[in-house]
Amino acid sequence: MKVLSVAQLEATGPLGSVWVRNTGAESLLEINGDILLAIPGNVGQQGQALKIPSTWLPIDLTTNFPKHRILESTDFRAAVRNGLLTIIDEPTAQKILREDGAKEERQRLFAITQHIKEAGAPRTIADSNVSITRTDGFKEDDENPVSVIGPNQEITLASAAKSGLETNENGLTASFVMFADKVATEADIKALNALRTRARFNRRELKYLRDNLKNHPKTVAAVKTKLSAMSTKKSAAAAA
Repeated sequence: MKVLSVAQLEATGPLGSVWVRNTGAESLLEINGDILLAIPGNVGQQGQALKIPSTWLPIDLTTNFPKHRILESTDFRAAVRNGLLTIIDEPTAQKILREDGAKEERQRLFAITQHIKEAGAPRTIADSNVSITRTDGFKEDDENPVSVIGPNQEITLASAAKSGLETNENGLTASFVMFADKVATEADIKALNALRTRARFNRRELKYLRDNLKNHPKTVAAVKTKLSAMSTKKSAAAAA
């Protein structure tokens, strides 16, 4: 995968695509969900919101806004700086879009979009009484937005995570067990896509998935690959 910096993206000129992956779950912040960015408006116009869905598929942001406006967004730069978004080149994006499960994942995203459209016209942040919060709990209008919570509530990442801190006898959080149970009821390729989107797991969670997913050969194979990579990395670190 060829990863680009903001500077490298700028060097390609004001035109062209901006391919990104939502890597919030893989970042140090471990943000697993949609990412909402504020995109500056043209001169004399109000800024607009851009949502990057929680998915392992790459997204071309220029399908919504021109490249120069995306580069002008401080939210976009903050998201890249904090690892919530990863910029990739177009050949890498196209390769990922051809992977097994990509078609099903696109269908899932399309179904979500259609559901939102049918539910009514989109509301702005002001209309919805939604606030953007940082991990330290302070509201910021122009720096490091982490998550959007609403309507009519303000929740920091720390407080939102409390519901998942309690563990069961296997040392697994309740939120993970709920995730695993849901995945187990889905078709193999949908389960695999869910794991790709969540991205980050510890060894205990991977072993749980390996041992409890039934009739999910592709998903289990991916889990075993992750476990093998963990073991290799651990062995290399021990030998160093």
